[in-house]
Amino acid sequence: MLELLFSLALLTVVMLTAGSWIRLVSATGTLVAGPARWEAAAHAALQLVEDDILVADFHVPGRDALVEVADGGLILRTRLACAGDPSGLLQHRYSLDPGQDALRLEERTTTNSVHTRRLLNDVGSWSCQHDKDRNVLSITIVSNDGVTVSKRYRLP
Repeated sequence: MLELLFSLALLTVVMLTAGSWIRLVSATGTLVAGPARWEAAAHAALQLVEDDILVADFHVPGRDALVEVADGGLILRTRLACAGDPSGLLQHRYSLDPGQDALRLEERTTTNSVHTRRLLNDVGSWSCQHDKDRNVLSITIVSNDGVTVSKRYRLP
């Protein structure tokens, strides 16, 4: 009987120790995975910019500039066809929502319908430069934790 009580007490100690160890390992895994997930999401947001550049029609005379950096945001005018919009012009504005620490995308058609969505949370800063002489667009996104993702695009 005494051996049974001793075994149960030992089993309890082992279970408590294992539970603490599992909690510690899972917390450490979350700390490591968080920045990697944010970086992957930032690369996905930059891929959206690249997709917009690929479908833009840079050779149509008489249209507004198809790439514009203004008021801390990036405006790309693409040639995606939109339902109810015969011109097929779609404007994407990427900008930082400072109150939310988020990168957002605002889609606007020539009929002025607007759809805004959040692309990336935990954004500390966002910058973009358009070098018109070399026809290069550079974007840098920095998380609140200091993770930096940058990309340069050669425009057609």
